[in-house]
Amino acid sequence: MLTCSTVRVSLRLSPHTFPIDPSLPPFSGLAGVQQLSGIFRTAFPDIKMVFEDMLADGDKVAGRFVLTGTNTGSLMGMPPSGKSVNVTATGILQIQGGKVTETWVNLDTLGLMQQVGAIPAHG
Repeated sequence: MLTCSTVRVSLRLSPHTFPIDPSLPPFSGLAGVQQLSGIFRTAFPDIKMVFEDMLADGDKVAGRFVLTGTNTGSLMGMPPSGKSVNVTATGILQIQGGKVTETWVNLDTLGLMQQVGAIPAHG
């Protein structure tokens, strides 16, 4: 199991890299990745990412990961809830010339919003 708390990961991003996740605002390049990271680090200062699976084929790397943390900061305008979250996600990185050129990520945004109490959970 690979965790961001035990392994420092450094990605070389193409200046035109952009994450593709319809549930998130559009971001591009290193500045966009830093902005997106900042949103989550503000909302969840203790955030941890654990990679549960990682596969590579050709110019693509795919992974399944889990984000955990406690919502002690504002999340996109919502006040902190103080609640802990455990959110799953999958992603694919395209790598060309040693740099990440495109990403596709699907984050369980509904589950995240339910866990922080922004929308009611079913069941």
